[in-house]
Amino acid sequence: FNLAIIIILVHFVKQYLSLLNIIKEHNKNLEIIVDERTQEIRDMQEELVESKKMASLAGLVNGVAHEINTPLGACITAASHLETQISNTHEIQSPDINPESNNDSKLKPIINLITSNLENIAALVDTFKLTATNQGSEEEKIINLSEFLNQSLMQEKIRCTSNSINLIFEVDNDIQITTYPQILFHIISSIIDNSFTHAFENVMHEKIITISAEHDADSVEISISDNGIGMKESNLNEIFDPFYTTKRGQGHHGLGLHISYNIIKHKLLGKICCSSEIDKGTTTIISLPVDIMNKD
Repeated sequence: FNLAIIIILVHFVKQYLSLLNIIKEHNKNLEIIVDERTQEIRDMQEELVESKKMASLAGLVNGVAHEINTPLGACITAASHLETQISNTHEIQSPDINPESNNDSKLKPIINLITSNLENIAALVDTFKLTATNQGSEEEKIINLSEFLNQSLMQEKIRCTSNSINLIFEVDNDIQITTYPQILFHIISSIIDNSFTHAFENVMHEKIITISAEHDADSVEISISDNGIGMKESNLNEIFDPFYTTKRGQGHHGLGLHISYNIIKHKLLGKICCSSEIDKGTTTIISLPVDIMNKD
């Protein structure tokens, strides 16, 4: 009888331990599911916050740009009118008057300088407006990536050739994506221009910019690499920040990569990252969905 009791107890203990293990396994799975759902909720919250921030930024940028453009346009018009008046005055002057003694002739270079700088400011304001992500009206299209790059970047290839830079395309002919072609062209062109401007200063070896691509069923990665001077990690960490440039005062405003970052993330629904080492060049990778219309 005692042996039977012990056997029954052992059986119930084994069942209890088995149930306990099952409960622990379920709890573990439940924790994983909860963590996954929590992360999904956090990602959704971040996207909502980001969307609200971008909407607010768009309103702020457009408002500031409008307020600047109104007096700026008036100044450009006034400077142009003054330049016209000075030119007309010169045309009706007596030939006996010495041009060097005429104050109007001394004003003309000053007017030209004012007009030129006002136009530069107007162009900078237009560029600044793009920081709010220019959504544009372009429709999405299916493109063969290799054909698209070879055709659309012909001007960049000519420019590189004339400056002893070898622009190489290493893109398979079977890559097709659905995206916004003109927006993609402007971004890649901007990155090439960035390499053109910054990568090859005082470089003596052969200068090369390479565009390559890899893809799977859902995404494609476009790499733009150069073998230039590279950059320090401190510069790399700030490369996508607005108004960051290492050539301040040389006609560079530091908005190109920041604009590209915003447009890739919010319009093309992709990602962009950059890696670099001193004297080993820089690589920029753009990750895009194969079909922007079926992006999860």
